[in-house]
Order: sequence, then structure tokens, then C-alpha cells
Amino acid sequence: MKVLIMNCSPVRDGATAEIARMAAENLETRHEVRSVCVDDYVISFCRGCRVCHTTAQCFMRDDMDRLIREYEWADIILSVSPSYWADVPGQFKTFIDRCTPWCDTHEPHASIGSGKKGYVIALRTGSNVKECERIIETIMHFYGHMGIDKCAGPGCGPCPQRRNHGFCRENLKYRYRKKENHMKLSMEHHVIRKNFGDAEAIRMIAKAGFDALDFSFYWLYGEENFLDREDRLEYAKELRAVADEAGIAITQAHAPFDLKLIASKEQQAYDYEQIVRAIEFAGILDVQQIVVHNLVTADNADFEKVNLEFYRSLEATAAKANVRIAVENLWKRAGDKIIGERLSTPKTLSAFLDQLNPEHFCACLDVGHSAILGQNPADFVRGLGPVKLQALHIHDTDLLGDSHTLPYLGKHNWAEITRALGETGYQGDLTLEIVGFLRALPKDALFGALQLAHAVGRSLIADIERAACRGGTA
Repeated sequence: MKVLIMNCSPVRDGATAEIARMAAENLETRHEVRSVCVDDYVISFCRGCRVCHTTAQCFMRDDMDRLIREYEWADIILSVSPSYWADVPGQFKTFIDRCTPWCDTHEPHASIGSGKKGYVIALRTGSNVKECERIIETIMHFYGHMGIDKCAGPGCGPCPQRRNHGFCRENLKYRYRKKENHMKLSMEHHVIRKNFGDAEAIRMIAKAGFDALDFSFYWLYGEENFLDREDRLEYAKELRAVADEAGIAITQAHAPFDLKLIASKEQQAYDYEQIVRAIEFAGILDVQQIVVHNLVTADNADFEKVNLEFYRSLEATAAKANVRIAVENLWKRAGDKIIGERLSTPKTLSAFLDQLNPEHFCACLDVGHSAILGQNPADFVRGLGPVKLQALHIHDTDLLGDSHTLPYLGKHNWAEITRALGETGYQGDLTLEIVGFLRALPKDALFGALQLAHAVGRSLIADIERAACRGGTA
């Protein structure tokens, strides 16, 4: 693989350069590596003229094209950035601004090529890790609009199972400093939306302390179904602005699951279009993955063929929206019994995903679905592994029904589950899907319930962090 290491600092021999050098030394044993510094290039400020929106190229002639050629060359891009006033240095921000000809928010736009993966290392003086998180979010946002796959960690150094890391100059050896609460805590928003509307639900979940939100597109009927509106994408932009203002990311989503093969052709076409629209909507929200349920087939039908065709038909839409489709482990009813769907074991789900493009598809483990089918969720985590497993639905059950209650109110063994997530290096969000718990409460108790759920979620993450530290080198 060809790796480009980008020193985003204008200082060529400082702490950022030292960390970039260490990364290069580590990676050169396995990859072809080029290292560049933003200060090696003369790049003028963007004029905001928008000429590139119609020509897909900038009228200015400087070193921009020379630096872009390095990005075109690379398979992997590792950006190493210090904190300048809690964000990337101005020189690197100028480079980002000048990348507008390659930005996917307008047509036509140029391309640096597909299939590239992007990683980030951030550092600062002092211990305020949130500044590093902000830098990582800035560069990941840039990667997303450049068609670079936003990967979960730096991919080098002594802690490969960690997500993106913050570096601290107070640590004189530039050893990895594990970010506090580096795993995002996310809340599914269906019940809160039902009671307060989308915008207020986003604000409430942010106010309760969550890092992220799981946006629900299911159970939208009649006038509340904004996916039928002609201005739905404008509505998505409005909600994205609300989330930005509230300081919360919308990292995960759940597509509608009304599509049934036993329905009429007209109904199937409508329900399929709803899924397509949800993916497009999710892209504007900057969602990383959207859960899409498999189709239920007759017992004698070719489940695998039907569902591979179904998911592959959505791949182009997901790629354009820069959203991965997460395939979930599901159950179904057979009379009065709950039985497993075809993808309800780690072996069958993993084998199914092996036939799909890993750039656009991953697994979502619903721990409750696993538990009520008699499968230990911890074994499911280990069976999928951290590459395929990129999303979670966290809730508790009585091991009999899919109750979706708050963890520790049911019978799941959370010590086992968190230990498996930590030891295997799970890199996604911890998403609470506690619809049953919230739905049973009165409206005026919901914010307090969110605060309780936040405390429980943080406790789970702390257990995962401790397991990760025991399982690898800090």
C-alpha cells in the first residue's frame, strides 16, 4: 500500500514532525511511504469565487496541484495535526479550502480517486483532549467530502486496537495518550422525536450529555413522514444545522423496515424508495452507517440471492451519500416462538458480509436479539471481530422477549459483553436502543430518563475502556 503522511503543521522540526517521523518509521516496514509538510507548498487563500463549481478546477496556479498529486498517488492518507486555537493550523485549513474543486457537494467536481482510506493523529499542549477530538472531526469531515474513507484509528503505533488518539506534548516520549471517553455514546431518538419532534429531540439528547445520535427513519406514517416531502433534503440540512449548534454528531441511522416481499409490487416499490431516500437523507446528516434490515423470504426461497441483490442495489446510493450500510442480526416469529433469521449467528452474518463490498457494508450487532435467541452476545462480538462489527444496538431483555429496556434492568451479562468489546478492539459508537424503556414513561419524565441512560452508557464505556487497556498496550 502507498501511504502519504501529511504534516499539517507549518513547523518542519517540531513535535508534529517528530510524531509524523515515528509513524513513517513504523509504516515503512510494510508500506511505501511518502512524507510531506504543508509548509513545503505555496498555496494561496481560496477566493470564494465558485468558478470551480462549474469547471471542477481552480483558476489559480500555485503548488496546490503538486500537493493534490500526492493525494492521488496514495492509498492511505495519515494527517498529523497540532492544535492551533483548538483546530487545525491555518496553512492546512487553506489547503482544505482550496480542495473545493474535488469536493462532492457540487457537480461537476474533480476526483482524487476512489478506495482511499484516511486516518488522523492530533496533538496539543496540555490535557484538553476535546481539542484533539475537534481536530479529528475537522479532518474526518474533509476526508468525507473528498471521497476518502473515514477510518477509525491512526493504524500505527503501539495501540492498534484504539480509535483516533490525542497526543499530548506533556508526555515527553510522545507515547500514545488514550482519549478520555474516546468511544462515542449515542442515543436512538425515535421515542423522543415522537414526543417532541426531531429538532427538539436532537437538542434534548445533546443536553443530556450524549456525544452522538442514532437517527430513526422507521415508523414514519402519514403527515409525519418527511421522506415523502419534496423538500426533505432541505429538512435534512436544517436538522444537521440543529445538531451542529447543539454540539452533537449524528453518526448512525436506522432505515425504514416496512419493505415486505409479500406486499403488492406497488407497495414494494414505495417501501424500497423510502429506504433509498433515508440513505440520501442520512448522507446530508453526515451519518457514518445506516442499519438496513434484510428482506424476509419464504422458507424455500433463496434468501442469500434475494438479499445480496437487495443490498447491492443500494450500494451506489450509499456510496454517493458516503454512508455505510450496516446489516443487523434479526429474529422472527414462528407461531408463538421467536426463532433466528438467516443472519442471526456470527458465522452466517460474517459469511454474508464476505460477499459484499466492505467499503460500503458492515455489521450491526443487536445484543438483545442475540440474547433472546440463546446466543451469548459476547461470543457474537468475538465471532464478528472489530473489522466487520462497526455498529451496536445496546439494550437489555429478560432473555425471552425483545423488550429493549435499559441495561442492567434485564438479565444480560454486561461484564462479559463489555469485556468482549474491549478485548476485541471494537471501534464504533456505543448506541443505546432503549425504545421499550422510554416508551413506557410519561412525556415529562423523558429528559430525566435520558440523563439516567447517559450515566449507564458512560459506565458501560468505562468498562469497555478498562477491558481494552488490559487487552493491549497503552
